[in-house]
Amino acid sequence: GATGANGVDGTAATVQVGTTTTGAPGTNASVTNTGTESNAVLNFVIPAGATGASAAESRPSVLAVQDTTEQELAENTAVSFATNLLESGTDLTHTAGSNQITVETTGIYQAALSAEVSPIGEVELPLTISLSLQLGTTILETGSTTMTTAEQSNTIAWTVPFSVTTAPEQIRILADRSNVVLNRATLTINKIGTV
Repeated sequence: GATGANGVDGTAATVQVGTTTTGAPGTNASVTNTGTESNAVLNFVIPAGATGASAAESRPSVLAVQDTTEQELAENTAVSFATNLLESGTDLTHTAGSNQITVETTGIYQAALSAEVSPIGEVELPLTISLSLQLGTTILETGSTTMTTAEQSNTIAWTVPFSVTTAPEQIRILADRSNVVLNRATLTINKIGTV
């Protein structure tokens, strides 16, 4: 058939932005039309990001303690540290001169020890000396060295990561025998993560 006449031009569609609201962290973003097909009013919901760590939580926590004096050790006696070389954060505390460090918060930590040991008095050679890291009542790491002469001086050194799931908790360095002199002992503990 013949082509019909042109129709009347329709009204142009419009699009408006309505509201923008913040959704809960972890939810999906959404857009809804509260207008009509030809006069759209779009409302947006944009989820918030997860809450970041506070300044105190993101600050590095480290404690370095040292004792440069000669310290005669006894079996199963804790090593004392005369000086706090470095303290940053609130996760680890130590009173200068004390033989224990307090872990104040749960987390993942790393400890590094370096100490010089030598035998004293009447000892039977060869002599093996060990220094252990004790968390609460649990031994986490042990380093040993063996002396073959009475004048010998050796270094014990180790590094170990560990987790603390309940706090506060005590850390100590224990010697496994008497007739030992410890010198130039340094212990550094860093908090490296959360649990």
